[in-house]
Amino acid sequence: MLTEPALAKYKQAVHKLQPLIAQLPQDCERENGSTSLKDMATRMDAIPGVKSALKAAGMTSREYLVFTWSVFQSGMAVLAVQQPGGKLPPV
Repeated sequence: MLTEPALAKYKQAVHKLQPLIAQLPQDCERENGSTSLKDMATRMDAIPGVKSALKAAGMTSREYLVFTWSVFQSGMAVLAVQQPGGKLPPV
């Protein structure tokens, strides 16, 4: 769930993952495209230290990914609305 407590956990998870950045794959084009959230979470858990860093922050890899994609999608929506002619769809 996207809540204030979840945001606090997410921020802690990002902080705990910082030292592991060097271990993360950097060449996305060579990566096999994950077809599901489960696949992405499994791949994250396979990287040494990632699962324990997320657990220490109180999140699973799935929760971390959902929050990450939600932040990304929200940012894209804000950008779209700020463009000339951009407006929210009718409610």
